[in-house]
Amino acid sequence: RGGGGGGGPPRRRTIFSSEVPVEELPEEILKDFFEARPASCIGIATPRVHDKNVQNFLTDQKPRQSLDILVKREAIMSKLPQQAGVESAVDDIIEALKSCDYSRCTSGKLEELHKAVAATMEDKQQHANFMAFVEEHGRLAFQRLDHPHLHRLLYGVLKIPAITSRLECMILESTFAEHMEHYHSNLNVLCSAFDCVLRRLGPLRRFFMTATRLGNALNLDSHAPVTEYGFKLSSISKFVELKSPSRKELSLMHFVLLWMRPDDVKALCDPAVLDVVYRGKCAVSFMVFQDIFQQLDGFMHIQKLIDTGKYKGTEIPNQSSSESRRSSLSSDGGALQGTSDDLASDNRFHLRMKSFAHESLDRSDYLWQFTVNMFRAYKELGAYLNDLQMVYPPPQEIKDDKNDLFAILHNLLTTLAGVRTDIQNQGLETEFPKHFGVAAPLFGGELCAQVAQVAHPRPAEEEPPVAAAPFRPSRLSAAVRMAPPR
Repeated sequence: RGGGGGGGPPRRRTIFSSEVPVEELPEEILKDFFEARPASCIGIATPRVHDKNVQNFLTDQKPRQSLDILVKREAIMSKLPQQAGVESAVDDIIEALKSCDYSRCTSGKLEELHKAVAATMEDKQQHANFMAFVEEHGRLAFQRLDHPHLHRLLYGVLKIPAITSRLECMILESTFAEHMEHYHSNLNVLCSAFDCVLRRLGPLRRFFMTATRLGNALNLDSHAPVTEYGFKLSSISKFVELKSPSRKELSLMHFVLLWMRPDDVKALCDPAVLDVVYRGKCAVSFMVFQDIFQQLDGFMHIQKLIDTGKYKGTEIPNQSSSESRRSSLSSDGGALQGTSDDLASDNRFHLRMKSFAHESLDRSDYLWQFTVNMFRAYKELGAYLNDLQMVYPPPQEIKDDKNDLFAILHNLLTTLAGVRTDIQNQGLETEFPKHFGVAAPLFGGELCAQVAQVAHPRPAEEEPPVAAAPFRPSRLSAAVRMAPPR
């Protein structure tokens, strides 16, 4: 320990206890290395020193960063010296965009370009000023702009006629196969959940009938209402909430299961069934329908483009475009010159969209018919379960009076499985006969014939009563699934 000055306690001797000579790093170098600055100002997009003659039309940081990253990636892949790689990357991106080359201009790049273009064109005055500035000063204009290569990329993209609409079309085409596979998979998930429920309509009908009868029996000789037809899906939770005064751990739902046949309870509590219906719940019916509708709506607009030359009301010029749309940036420096590249680009784009629309028509029609069939079946099942208003149309958000049909069914089946486990754990199989003098139907007991017949009707076929005749499970199950197009 070293002695402490001023009479204080001695200071512990450590590696820092004595001065040693070291080299000092100049302050200006430290600042250059570590001074905070925007991420978009690092690397090849570093802005030049402030000059009153230098302008910047990329004032929005997010699109500037997106373009910067896009160019950086292309420049690295070119394996050219930095400046040459940057210039080459800008030319390659513009050319790939004009030629609809998805191997070089991937869906990710298209989406980043679309965001940058949309952000730039949102400020119409700045967009007009930028285009006028470059038109006035020619290629030398970029030397008077911050991030000259990013401005050159932006200008080259904006010069493509109806670029925003073109990018939307190209994004749709480049992601079409992947999205169609995803949407078809989601529909199959819903369809599997639907089929699983259809195969258990018999046990479900007997559950609802048992619950109705027991609820009515409990409400007899009281002020509570007695239903003559049934109850809504939203009322299922009441069976769990209503507890026995003498046994708080037991609810009315426990007695519903006790009054059901063991084969019915087993069918409804099967873990495989819960898993299939759970996946239907997680797919979220609203999102499945919305995603497919947006995809097919975009495809429909591409079909209209082929017929009318317009995409969502915006004209995308073809090879017969006027001379006013033929100016482009020359690749050898100097002024802005007119070339035939833009006309060829317009023609390639329209030919590409025409081929895409023709090749994808059968798959689009198939997906739409599959979707219509699935949600028609969803609607009819909701009506059959006596609460169409709660489940249809599939709600975007879960509310007290709105929920997804598969979410309701999964919650019901999960509740039944939990109650069944609870009955087993509490030993009700032996306790019930001791307390009531009879064995519950769940354990193979026989109640009075009148109650058993009312609670457990056994129709020859698993069809609903005549009042629900429009619902035909076998017909719907066959109609939902179709043979996919070749």
